[in-house]
Amino acid sequence: SCISGTFSTGEQSFKLNKLSSNGNRRKNKKLGVTLNNSSRRSPIGIYYEYDLEPDNSVLNEESYANDDSTIETIDFSSTDIEVLEDEFLEILLVEDENERKKKISKFAENLAAQDPGLAYMFLDQLTDFSDQYTFVLGVVNNLIETSHGNAASWMGELENKKLKSHIYEWLTSEWAKNDLDAALSWSDGLPDKQLQLIAYEGIGLTWANQDLESAYDWAVEINNGDMRNKVLAKIGIMLAKKDPQSAAEWAIEFQHIQTRNQILGYAIQLWASGDLASATKWAKNLPEHKGREIALIQIERTLD
Repeated sequence: SCISGTFSTGEQSFKLNKLSSNGNRRKNKKLGVTLNNSSRRSPIGIYYEYDLEPDNSVLNEESYANDDSTIETIDFSSTDIEVLEDEFLEILLVEDENERKKKISKFAENLAAQDPGLAYMFLDQLTDFSDQYTFVLGVVNNLIETSHGNAASWMGELENKKLKSHIYEWLTSEWAKNDLDAALSWSDGLPDKQLQLIAYEGIGLTWANQDLESAYDWAVEINNGDMRNKVLAKIGIMLAKKDPQSAAEWAIEFQHIQTRNQILGYAIQLWASGDLASATKWAKNLPEHKGREIALIQIERTLD
């Protein structure tokens, strides 16, 4: 069989000169062609709505071209895809949740090593968010071994914002450990402000662990006031978990009262839980405008 013609994504058109299969089709089985207007591996995606006969058939995408006449040649083995689909189906049928997630993660890592673009197709087959998260994390874990930028680019193509929001903080936090400037540059360019905040929080956590003063100097320069205060609060709470006294002393210097009270309240509770006497003495000596009332209220709550 052979499919040819010009297909459009709405913004770009792609000419498919020949897509052929020398495999015998089963009844009611069909081959599908999808187009995506993105930077993924290929603008033409091959998928099976149903399997072809496993007779070593090969799909040959002999050439395709965009409007600029950029031509590439790619060979797709239907047998290889069938093997992957069968393996994936077996994984999804595993009843034990922990075992299934281990297998999903391993499958995703292996797939990312072979063809990250193909991973989108298998991700689309998952309906449970927890399984989706496990799959995406597996892909990203593999990609960051060679390039955090590649992992970020792959994540950027996901349409599921919830998945992005659960991974961006971890991704940028890890990226900042290796290349702070690159992580910042990528995060600065994110158009979605909610996702940008999450990315900044990841950077802030790593940076503050390495150099609190520099991280603070960066965070206070974030133009968006709400975003700036949330990043500072994230850093402050992280610091409080490690050293509540230092976090409390750091917080009282904040100009933004809500951010100051959020960090101070959290830090003083942790401090009082470990050393009630010193935390209480310090709080009582605070000037009123530095958050004394908030500190004393939070200490009382640790006694309840």
